[in-house]
Amino acid sequence: MILFAVFVMLSLQGVWASGFYLLDANQQVTTSGNGLLMYRGGTVCDDAFDDKTADWICRMMGYESLDYWNHGMQYTWQENYPIILDDILCPGSVVPQCSYISSHNCGHSEDVWLSCNIRTQGGDINSFYLLDNTELFTQSGHGLLMYQGGTISDDRFNDETANWICQFMGYGTLVNWSHGLRANFQNNLPMKVDNLVCSTSGYTDILPSCSYDIGTSEVNHNEDVWLSCSSPIISECPAGYKVRRDNMMCEKCTSSTYSPAPNVNMVCLSCPVNSSSSVGSTHCTCIGGTYMTAGLDNCKKCPKGTVSKDGGMDSDRCVPCQGDSVSLDHGKGCSCQKGHGWFWTSDTKGTCSPCPVNFYKHKLKGICTQCPPEATSFYLSEGC
Repeated sequence: MILFAVFVMLSLQGVWASGFYLLDANQQVTTSGNGLLMYRGGTVCDDAFDDKTADWICRMMGYESLDYWNHGMQYTWQENYPIILDDILCPGSVVPQCSYISSHNCGHSEDVWLSCNIRTQGGDINSFYLLDNTELFTQSGHGLLMYQGGTISDDRFNDETANWICQFMGYGTLVNWSHGLRANFQNNLPMKVDNLVCSTSGYTDILPSCSYDIGTSEVNHNEDVWLSCSSPIISECPAGYKVRRDNMMCEKCTSSTYSPAPNVNMVCLSCPVNSSSSVGSTHCTCIGGTYMTAGLDNCKKCPKGTVSKDGGMDSDRCVPCQGDSVSLDHGKGCSCQKGHGWFWTSDTKGTCSPCPVNFYKHKLKGICTQCPPEATSFYLSEGC
């Protein structure tokens, strides 16, 4: 029998229905994954707080995992908020098992700040995830519910538990769930979790109160849970990310592309000519010998007699060569006296340094270059 439930609560990545969310430096709710941890209008004290607790909270807010956390009063406006939670601690292997107190003995110097990794896929092979009917990991939101390589029994399983797991995996809300032996490969799988039931509306009103058993002595794959979840409702992806087409989650911009601000687009912007970017970039950097125009949309060559280590994002990255020195290697460095090569000491400063033993001065680039393994050179050499 298929059980069906309709849920109307909004599930945005970074804003979890239990009440946890993050504030940025401007006191705005942020989906960037970085910010002051808040719970229903107040801050969270770091007493008893640990990495496991931080990771669970990141996941409960729809993020993939914890990057890092710290504490402190970074802005005076933190004093305008009450401290809501203290001594929150969430151990647990399958699901979080949290304890906390609502009274506190903390100051805002103990406020928790979180940095969470953006979710880029539905589910996690180290936790809950879905398999399609061919035993492949699926991003569709529909499939056999798995936990660390094993199935979940439907004993005590209910709509509230199914809805919690959908959101925990990064999807939207529950569409429906059922149980049954639908594919032969199920018989080859262990049953990892039994009697899993979670209440999200109890007296705790923070994280779900869950109970479960690991493994079962009587494996009956007719009881395996199959889950159907809606696509995540993404308000926007943070800067440096775009929306994935296959699962409507966020993924990092590829190299040579960028996203300068939060967006809901499925494509990132391409870097202009003579510039590049790394994966997940919010901007592009001009290559050496160029500089970024004021509109941040074009990399132009440095004027004659000037050079740049890289064009960065500044229009003043090009610096003049000194004395009789001239620019070399398309404006990436200045010429130096015999046996000396150009060396950048910072983004905007460089100097001529003597080429050491087993290095030689490159004729075109004007830099000290290491000799190949089979060759050697003396101090201040022009060749190997």
